Amino acid sequence: MFAALPFVVIAAYVGWQQLRAPSAGRIAGTLERLRAMPWDDFSAAIEQAYRREGYTVSRLGGEQADFELVQGSRSTLVACKRWKATRTGIEPLRELEAARRAREAHECIYVAAGEITEQAREFAAQKRIHLVARRGAREAVAAVT
Repeated sequence: MFAALPFVVIAAYVGWQQLRAPSAGRIAGTLERLRAMPWDDFSAAIEQAYRREGYTVSRLGGEQADFELVQGSRSTLVACKRWKATRTGIEPLRELEAARRAREAHECIYVAAGEITEQAREFAAQKRIHLVARRGAREAVAAVT
């Protein structure tokens, strides 16, 4: 009985975590609501979510990045204008990386409700661009809800 106790505790903890995690249906529903949002509402939700996390948020008017987040001396660029795209390729990530270099930002975040191609994922990994996409839907749901 004592040998089985650690496994019982681990199983209980994993079960408790799964109960707290959003269901696949909730994630899919939230992604559909996000896609249905007009840009003004979506961008306001993103901006508000990052402000709640303690960032100073500035809107950027450019094509390459939509927001600059500042916390302390670190800056992060966020691109999410193409969040409705079904599939994202490498080009928007190249643009975001160019904006990061031009603004000398420390990090980049790319937000998408659709899939991101494998080539784009590899580029993001090389350039340390954090992807918040369908596969990372829990994070996307938490960021805007």
